[in-house]
Amino acid sequence: MTDRTVDHHLIFIATTMSILPLSPVLLFRRRRPAQGIARTGVKG
Repeated sequence: MTDRTVDHHLIFIATTMSILPLSPVLLFRRRRPAQGIARTGVKG
């Protein structure tokens, strides 16, 4: 058996760096959901 250690701080940093570029896109899309629906021209 070998002792394995998990570097939790490296996992946290890698996760943060992978999510960080998407944050502005998600925030922008969340602010304007009604405009996107109105722009598509959905008719009832």
